[in-house]
Formats: sequence, C-alpha cells, structure tokens
Amino acid sequence: MNLLEYKDYYGSVEYSEEDDILFGDVLGLNDTFISYEGSSLPELKSDFHAGIDHYLETCKAKREQPESTNLNKVNSDLKSIVTKALV
Repeated sequence: MNLLEYKDYYGSVEYSEEDDILFGDVLGLNDTFISYEGSSLPELKSDFHAGIDHYLETCKAKREQPESTNLNKVNSDLKSIVTKALV
C-alpha cells in the first residue's frame, strides 16, 4: 500500500472505481478526521497537503496543540484498510 507523507503526517491512497477518483484519509489521528481526493495523483497530493496545512493553521488560530501522528494508530488504520480491501 502506498502512503503520502507531509509534515510528519501520513495519508492513505485509495481508488474508487465507482466514482473514478483517488481519495484518502490522514492516518494515526485519534480526534481529528482529514480526508482528501483528486482525479490524478498530483491533485490528490495537493489536496492532502492543503488539508494538513488547513488543520495546522486552524489549530494555530485557535491556540490549540495539533495532534501528533500516533504510529500505533497508523498501523491499526492500515490493517483496517487492507482488511476492507480483501472483503
């Protein structure tokens, strides 16, 4: 499985045949959900970066500490994605 990485955050890369689009979620976060999509890999990467940047800017504006990537949760999230793909 391929992963995107940006500013110490990791994201999945999945494909919806039904919608003919690439999509993904940032992995390893407990209380935050960041998703992204694109019709091409460059577009997907751009939306992934924009999602991370927006999250970090929002945390800064609210004077909140952004969540750090929990590598144990990344492993758990990856297992869920692979299991879903096999079913």
